[in-house]
Amino acid sequence: MQHWSSSKFFYRWVFCELTKAKKLSNLLLGLLFIAVAIRVAKSTLWLFYSDVSMIILNIGFGAHLAIVPLLMLYVLSSKANFKWAWYHFFHFIPCFVVFVLSGTLSTSNFWYVGGYSALLYHSVIYLLTTMYYLAVILRQNDVPAEANTWLKTLFTSVTLFCMAEIN
Repeated sequence: MQHWSSSKFFYRWVFCELTKAKKLSNLLLGLLFIAVAIRVAKSTLWLFYSDVSMIILNIGFGAHLAIVPLLMLYVLSSKANFKWAWYHFFHFIPCFVVFVLSGTLSTSNFWYVGGYSALLYHSVIYLLTTMYYLAVILRQNDVPAEANTWLKTLFTSVTLFCMAEIN
């Protein structure tokens, strides 16, 4: 029973935090940095150790699937009138599917037979969508000049990070 009450408290806290604009922006940015850190850790392990567990690799791929939607939502949250809505969770369905199936997905039955290509297409589509939203926000002067520079720098950095995977 203790677990249920603490989970209930956690979900109420998350819901309350997601309704606050400035805190929402900070939460999305924090989650973006965590996803990048998980992805970097996965890639580092893959580079230096030949026998990395497939679960670790799948968690890294799942984090990669979360990076670009988090970036897009962070850019959108820079606008004063942005409100969190339930449908924003749909952006994270691919990430959650990979997390849930991380014990069964392997390189031979998923990642090398189209899964990795789908991940890269997912990244490109979200980056192009984010670039469009960023251009609209910058054109409308919806954010201060310092925020413009920060958003452009963050977008460029995440784009280079995600596209470094393409060889």
